[in-house]
Amino acid sequence: GNEKSEVNREIQEILNLKSYQDNPEKYVRSHLDQIIPLILYAWSIANKPQFPKDTQIVALLLVIHSNDKGLLEQVRTGEGKTLIVGLIAAFLALCGHAVDIVSSNRDLAIEGEQKCRSFFQLLKLESGHICSENDEVNHQSYRSDLNTSQGNIVYGEVGTFQRDILEEEFNSKKIFGKRYENRNKSLIVDEVDNMCLDKARHVL
Repeated sequence: GNEKSEVNREIQEILNLKSYQDNPEKYVRSHLDQIIPLILYAWSIANKPQFPKDTQIVALLLVIHSNDKGLLEQVRTGEGKTLIVGLIAAFLALCGHAVDIVSSNRDLAIEGEQKCRSFFQLLKLESGHICSENDEVNHQSYRSDLNTSQGNIVYGEVGTFQRDILEEEFNSKKIFGKRYENRNKSLIVDEVDNMCLDKARHVL
């Protein structure tokens, strides 16, 4: 049959469950044997014929195992960081988190979101980036449908996130809407060494 329809049906059945809607994180973490294969299968359908490599799957499992602790992961060049970030973001969003992904530059943020968008859509997850020239378009990325139990995913460059936080906190602009209210928050930093070491003198 239609593989995309099958994934959509499976994920919708989960999203409709009262036990999921009451506590997405508890449901997901107690059904890892169902959720992890569904995430991996959804990626393979969205990006045929690519299936996640062992390294990428292990990277996802380590994040799941770390639970609410911070985790620093290092992978070799060419191991597919874009996919790893996408898999982790999808898992956390299914747990109901508001997920922010910080890239070292604007182009990587746009490319990462575009490459993973069809994968996220298969899992019925909203995604966007804040790298447009139009501020209103960027701000719309933060404002997900608050009627859903699952969280949404926002890609951006570190300076853009900084600017939006300062605008909201010090200039009282309503940029984030209610995105961070009543949700756990997760931050994924791509190329963290670039931001914290190479550009340490230029990044707040």
